[in-house]
Amino acid sequence: MKNTKFPSFSIILPFYNEEKNLKILVPKITKVLKKIKNPYKIILVDDISSDKSLEVSMSFARKDKRINVFKLKKKGGQTGAIKLGLMKNKSIYSIFMDSDLQDDPIYLKKYIKKINEGFDLIVGKRISRNPPVIIIIATKIFDFMMELFFKKGLSTYRSPFIAAKTIYFKNLPWNKNDHRYLVPISIYKGASKFASINYTLKQRKHGFSNYNTRLKVIPGLFEVILLLLRFKSKLY
Repeated sequence: MKNTKFPSFSIILPFYNEEKNLKILVPKITKVLKKIKNPYKIILVDDISSDKSLEVSMSFARKDKRINVFKLKKKGGQTGAIKLGLMKNKSIYSIFMDSDLQDDPIYLKKYIKKINEGFDLIVGKRISRNPPVIIIIATKIFDFMMELFFKKGLSTYRSPFIAAKTIYFKNLPWNKNDHRYLVPISIYKGASKFASINYTLKQRKHGFSNYNTRLKVIPGLFEVILLLLRFKSKLY
């Protein structure tokens, strides 16, 4: 897709057992994008769901050619699903959001406005949320380490709801859990014009999260150190 006044973008939605949420989410997204002038695609990536998520996604794709559905050949987690989505993405920008309805599509217009203003990276900052204290502390430590490394003055370097130029994610040596580090990867690969959008995290209505605070936070520090070492070694 060619660069114009209204750059093309693709919304990349990895999912695993989100049948009920997808039935609500995809129509919400298409409704928000109804009057958007930018060329766009919605890329749904199935991480080997055991419910009817894939069938639900395919039903939307049959009705709208702008909706594309792909399935991993073997379970790859969120990072594997995002990697496949990016491989299939030919748009200038990529918008990443969770498929569990916690990232409200109502904010997409704000992201697209920033895309049209020429920002390289648009970072969503969650507000009105009451996470466990350990998550608050871990996030502050992560942001401190990233700011020490990049010195870009961002309010946060950790967000699942972002938009960035697709070129920053091409031909990366993807490691497990790299989906958590799309913001620092974007900056390392050349993003220099930043915007931030505050958004309210909604409560999950259907299904459940596999999120285990202890299992993610405890090894997280070592994971971040390894990420920075990979940056230093120019492995990205």
